[in-house]
Amino acid sequence: MDPLKPSSPLSVALRGLRRVRADAANSQRATEQAALVPMGAPSLRDRIIELVAGVDATDPDAVRRARKPVINAILLNEFGEAAKGDPRFDEMVAAVEAALVPRADGTDPFVQMLRALDKK
Repeated sequence: MDPLKPSSPLSVALRGLRRVRADAANSQRATEQAALVPMGAPSLRDRIIELVAGVDATDPDAVRRARKPVINAILLNEFGEAAKGDPRFDEMVAAVEAALVPRADGTDPFVQMLRALDKK
């Protein structure tokens, strides 16, 4: 039996079928994720605003204390509450936290986010 050529109609049809199945699986996951968020639940933005309420963006200690809870909220929103107990989740939080420290040029992406939230 000869192998299928990538351009053969059967190969093209099989690739199309794989795409359809992948799209259906992605759609199903999105539907399941949407069902996990109760109606009337605060948006991620609202939760972050609540977490940083009263944080003085000019106080480095206050900013440092606020950073981890905000990162947790964002990542849990993305990966779901089930990720909370996974040690890899804690590693991811630490990596993101390390990436959000002030830069050598003095800018702080986390403080920039705080100020952007404060303007809206």
